[in-house]
Amino acid sequence: MRDLTDEARRLLSGGHPAHLATLMPDGSPHSVPVWVGLDGDRAWEIIDRMADAYVGMPYAPRTDRVVYAIEPEHVRVVVIG
Repeated sequence: MRDLTDEARRLLSGGHPAHLATLMPDGSPHSVPVWVGLDGDRAWEIIDRMADAYVGMPYAPRTDRVVYAIEPEHVRVVVIG
């Protein structure tokens, strides 16, 4: 992963809600609400595995993930990988 900017680090460290986007078996997009955080240089997400929104997650054979975090000031960060 490339070095995170200070702004990206602040967003990922703040425990903000985000969307984790994956692909369904038919190739259609699937977005799941998550909470994101930062541990050193590693981004992580927390997801409710019992939620209906989780249903598409097992079908994502690739490791590429896109997390889109947003906060009230409408600042965003996109993490790929």
